[in-house]
Amino acid sequence: MKAEKISKALEAVLDQGEQSLICFKTAWRPTYGTPTLWLSATDRRLLFFSTLRGGTIFFETRFNQINAIVTDQGSRLVKVLFWDPQTEDLNFSVDASVAPDHVKKLLEEVRMRLTDSGGSSDRR
Repeated sequence: MKAEKISKALEAVLDQGEQSLICFKTAWRPTYGTPTLWLSATDRRLLFFSTLRGGTIFFETRFNQINAIVTDQGSRLVKVLFWDPQTEDLNFSVDASVAPDHVKKLLEEVRMRLTDSGGSSDRR
Protein backbone atom coordinates (compact mmCIF):
# COMPACT_ATOMS: atom_id res chain seq x y z
CA MET A 1 0.00 0.00 0.00
CA LYS A 2 1.34 3.40 -0.90
CA ALA A 3 2.51 5.63 1.94
CA GLU A 4 0.65 8.56 0.35
CA LYS A 5 -2.70 6.73 0.62
CA ILE A 6 -2.04 5.90 4.28
CA SER A 7 -1.00 9.48 5.06
CA LYS A 8 -4.14 10.89 3.43
CA ALA A 9 -6.36 8.45 5.34
CA LEU A 10 -4.65 9.34 8.62
CA GLU A 11 -4.99 13.05 7.91
CA ALA A 12 -8.71 12.53 7.26
CA VAL A 13 -9.35 10.84 10.64
CA LEU A 14 -7.32 13.19 12.82
CA ASP A 15 -9.09 15.97 14.68
CA GLN A 16 -8.13 19.55 13.88
CA GLY A 17 -4.77 20.31 15.49
CA GLU A 18 -4.15 16.68 16.44
CA GLN A 19 -0.73 15.23 15.62
CA SER A 20 0.22 11.63 14.93
CA LEU A 21 3.30 10.64 16.92
CA ILE A 22 3.72 7.17 15.45
CA CYS A 23 1.78 5.09 12.96
CA PHE A 24 2.16 1.48 11.85
CA LYS A 25 0.33 -1.48 10.34
CA THR A 26 -1.36 -4.01 12.58
CA ALA A 27 -2.28 -7.62 11.89
CA TRP A 28 -5.50 -7.24 13.90
CA ARG A 29 -8.59 -8.72 12.23
CA PRO A 30 -11.48 -8.68 14.74
CA THR A 31 -13.84 -10.04 12.07
CA TYR A 32 -13.40 -11.78 8.76
CA GLY A 33 -14.23 -8.69 6.71
CA THR A 34 -12.04 -6.27 8.65
CA PRO A 35 -9.70 -4.36 6.31
CA THR A 36 -6.05 -3.71 7.08
CA LEU A 37 -5.96 -1.63 10.24
CA TRP A 38 -3.32 0.95 11.01
CA LEU A 39 -2.58 2.18 14.52
CA SER A 40 -1.70 5.77 15.26
CA ALA A 41 -0.73 7.08 18.66
CA THR A 42 -1.54 10.76 18.56
CA ASP A 43 -1.02 13.47 21.12
CA ARG A 44 -4.61 12.78 22.31
CA ARG A 45 -5.58 9.14 21.72
CA LEU A 46 -4.92 5.71 20.23
CA LEU A 47 -6.60 5.42 16.88
CA PHE A 48 -7.17 2.34 14.72
CA PHE A 49 -8.10 3.28 11.18
CA SER A 50 -8.28 1.93 7.66
CA THR A 51 -7.82 3.57 4.27
CA LEU A 52 -11.38 2.67 3.21
CA ARG A 53 -13.36 5.60 1.82
CA GLY A 54 -10.34 7.87 2.24
CA GLY A 55 -9.99 7.15 5.97
CA THR A 56 -12.30 5.30 8.35
CA ILE A 57 -11.97 5.08 12.14
CA PHE A 58 -12.39 1.51 13.33
CA PHE A 59 -11.68 2.07 17.04
CA GLU A 60 -10.39 4.93 19.17
CA THR A 61 -9.70 5.51 22.84
CA ARG A 62 -8.51 8.50 24.83
CA PHE A 63 -5.48 8.05 27.06
CA ASN A 64 -7.47 8.70 30.26
CA GLN A 65 -9.46 5.50 29.52
CA ILE A 66 -6.32 3.34 29.39
CA ASN A 67 -4.85 1.75 32.52
CA ALA A 68 -1.74 0.26 30.90
CA ILE A 69 -0.21 -0.90 27.64
CA VAL A 70 2.08 -3.93 27.52
CA THR A 71 3.68 -6.21 24.96
CA ASP A 72 4.30 -9.94 24.74
CA GLN A 73 6.02 -12.22 22.26
CA GLY A 74 8.96 -9.94 21.54
CA SER A 75 6.81 -6.86 20.88
CA ARG A 76 4.63 -8.71 18.35
CA LEU A 77 1.49 -8.72 20.51
CA VAL A 78 0.21 -5.52 22.16
CA LYS A 79 -2.31 -5.42 24.99
CA VAL A 80 -4.23 -2.29 25.92
CA LEU A 81 -5.79 -2.58 29.38
CA PHE A 82 -8.69 -0.30 30.29
CA TRP A 83 -9.76 1.14 33.64
CA ASP A 84 -13.44 0.35 33.10
CA PRO A 85 -14.11 -3.33 33.85
CA GLN A 86 -17.03 -3.22 31.40
CA THR A 87 -14.66 -2.38 28.54
CA GLU A 88 -12.99 -5.38 26.96
CA ASP A 89 -9.20 -5.10 26.86
CA LEU A 90 -7.61 -4.98 23.39
CA ASN A 91 -5.14 -7.61 22.24
CA PHE A 92 -3.74 -7.19 18.76
CA SER A 93 -0.83 -8.39 16.72
CA VAL A 94 1.63 -6.09 15.02
CA ASP A 95 2.23 -6.70 11.33
CA ALA A 96 5.42 -8.64 10.61
CA SER A 97 6.75 -5.69 8.58
CA VAL A 98 6.86 -3.44 11.67
CA ALA A 99 10.22 -3.20 13.41
CA PRO A 100 10.30 -3.85 17.17
CA ASP A 101 11.70 -0.32 17.62
CA HIS A 102 8.43 1.13 16.29
CA VAL A 103 6.49 -0.85 18.89
CA LYS A 104 8.85 0.33 21.63
CA LYS A 105 8.33 3.93 20.48
CA LEU A 106 4.56 3.39 20.65
CA LEU A 107 4.89 2.12 24.22
CA GLU A 108 7.06 5.07 25.21
CA GLU A 109 4.67 7.63 23.72
CA VAL A 110 1.58 6.04 25.25
CA ARG A 111 3.14 5.47 28.67
CA MET A 112 4.30 9.09 28.79
CA ARG A 113 0.72 10.22 28.15
CA LEU A 114 -0.70 7.73 30.64
CA THR A 115 1.52 9.21 33.33
CA ASP A 116 0.24 12.67 32.40
CA SER A 117 -3.42 11.52 32.43
CA GLY A 118 -3.26 9.38 35.58
CA GLY A 119 -2.90 5.96 33.93
CA SER A 120 -0.32 3.35 34.78
CA SER A 121 3.12 3.21 33.24
CA ASP A 122 4.10 -0.13 34.76
CA ARG A 123 6.09 -2.47 32.55
CA ARG A 124 5.62 -6.20 32.44
